[in-house]
Amino acid sequence: MRYQPTISRYGLPSMAASPRVALLAGVLAVVASACDPAPATGSRPTPGPARGGVLTVVMPSWNGSELTFPTPKADGLDPQVNTWLDSAELFRCCLLRTLFSYPGRPAQDGGAELHPDLALAMPDVSADSLTWTFRIRPGIKYAPPIDREILAADFVRAMQREARVPNGQAWVYSVIDGFDQYREGKTTTISGLETPNPYTLRVRLNQPASDLPYRFTLSNSAPIPPSPDAAAAYGVATGHDSGFGRFLVASGPYMIKGSPQLDFKLAPDKQRPVSGFVPGSSLTLVRNPSWKPATDPLRPAYLDEMRITIGMSRDEAAHLWESRQADLVWLPSPPFQVQSWLVDKVRANRALGEVKVSSRDSFRYISMNLAVPPFDDIHVRKAVNYVINKRALVDSYGGGLGATIATHIAPDSLENNALASYDPYRTADYRGNLDLAMQEIRQSRYDRDHNGMCDAPECKHVLALAINSVAAQGGPVFLQMGSIIADDLNQIGIVLDVQTPKDVQGLASDPTRKVPLVLTMGGGKSYLSASSVLSPAFTAPATAETRVTACNPWCRHTLIGATPAQLRQWGYGVSSVPGVDSRIHECLLSSDRQRQCWTELDMYLMENVVPIAPYAVENVVQVVPPRISYSFDQFANSPAFDQIAVSAG
Repeated sequence: MRYQPTISRYGLPSMAASPRVALLAGVLAVVASACDPAPATGSRPTPGPARGGVLTVVMPSWNGSELTFPTPKADGLDPQVNTWLDSAELFRCCLLRTLFSYPGRPAQDGGAELHPDLALAMPDVSADSLTWTFRIRPGIKYAPPIDREILAADFVRAMQREARVPNGQAWVYSVIDGFDQYREGKTTTISGLETPNPYTLRVRLNQPASDLPYRFTLSNSAPIPPSPDAAAAYGVATGHDSGFGRFLVASGPYMIKGSPQLDFKLAPDKQRPVSGFVPGSSLTLVRNPSWKPATDPLRPAYLDEMRITIGMSRDEAAHLWESRQADLVWLPSPPFQVQSWLVDKVRANRALGEVKVSSRDSFRYISMNLAVPPFDDIHVRKAVNYVINKRALVDSYGGGLGATIATHIAPDSLENNALASYDPYRTADYRGNLDLAMQEIRQSRYDRDHNGMCDAPECKHVLALAINSVAAQGGPVFLQMGSIIADDLNQIGIVLDVQTPKDVQGLASDPTRKVPLVLTMGGGKSYLSASSVLSPAFTAPATAETRVTACNPWCRHTLIGATPAQLRQWGYGVSSVPGVDSRIHECLLSSDRQRQCWTELDMYLMENVVPIAPYAVENVVQVVPPRISYSFDQFANSPAFDQIAVSAG
């Protein structure tokens, strides 16, 4: 059958008693209006801005990014290693094409709708959902110096390198049969990848994964051309386990300046890197002469050239923009991405340009360990959601410009805004409601006097971790946010011992540490499907030793779904915690209603499990000068450089 999801009507089990399920009819109506993966039209969009010109970009140093790390890192711009943040945009917009991709727009303009890219169409899927067949678009060539068509075997080569090069996203492809065995060195091929002919890629899975096309939007899966040396297992990437970004062969509308001079006939240690990428200093992209607009309906690619300067202070970057020496300040960090003083100046004087605010699809929340008293009681967990002052927490993001209120788990862009009006713990102006919180505490076994206060010994001196850093000038002060939460919880008798260790995520992800609360945890998507948030975060670990193998460290702190054997091994006093594995399996099994299924799971988690208390969805704040025609890419939470144009002057 052809993978072409449609949304069918579906009831919401186990939630009928909830007073908030009246929202469900509206939720389903919104979800049903969304076509999950949108087929490519094959036609060019309405003519846009004029082509040509040079865009100048400045990237301040930030240690959260391999590309802008204060000490230059060789792994910047490696499609299998440095796969997210700023690199994700450079790959999607400009350098690499993948089987599926997005049109470089915000979610409200279709930027979260999946389209075939190097795939000709949506895949054919077997009746058991375990065999997927992708047809490769013929006639697409790599950038110089590789004068060769992209073929199915090139995707296999990328998957092999993905399995063998250390990186944090290999878990995404563990659903492919034989991928993990190859990764562990037990086999010489990935058994689940087959190429029946040069233009057909067949993928066999070891478990259902209805979101497989979404996983093939990541740069990890972008094709790698073969090397002149037929024995080179990873093609032109062979011998470049570190620093492959300076030898990258493009397939998108742009290439790194100097790419035609790459000589892969030489031994890897004799090859000279491209001149246009100096890690920690500069990156210049120029047009790829092999790219043809008629074969790429997703990327108009207006610009002739992009000149990116890397590595200065945030103030220096802002002053370069202010003096018109730079068109954009680009930083993938939490808000503010540009200095607040510059934002204020532009808001006060529209002649300077515009302030653009978009959702970063990253959220902050309180993470609760479901195996640690008093948070092993769902009424306590609900009380936490009711009592926190979300407005004060969001105001910590530079007066609120840097974030919006979070009321559920997955970003709205991944659920077609189906839960945009959903708030199971609604309070006036999101400032918390002590009465509702106390009503929940009264139902808890930790309220011995039944007076709405958590008065058991387990409610005192509760260890709570917070990040001790300022994300950016004018942005959130995480320690201050931890203090706000501590004051809120104190109103219901939960007295926190707030600590700010250096490795908050490492401690939180170790179940033997028995950390009750993490106050400023951050989470987000790995790809543009709610499955990339909900599945890795709330699937039970496979073994008692497994902590964080399938996601960022924030995923495992709640211990959701942990087995009695795991809890015993980790030394917990409780014998069980809630789990949602069966619901996740259902969503991964069915391709015809996956967006609806994940939306329902989001609601179920918020009301029936309550592992977290979300409070803020971070924004991307950008200043745009008048000469720029701007677009935001929802996929990479970044300026969409293939959609941006510059005017003369």
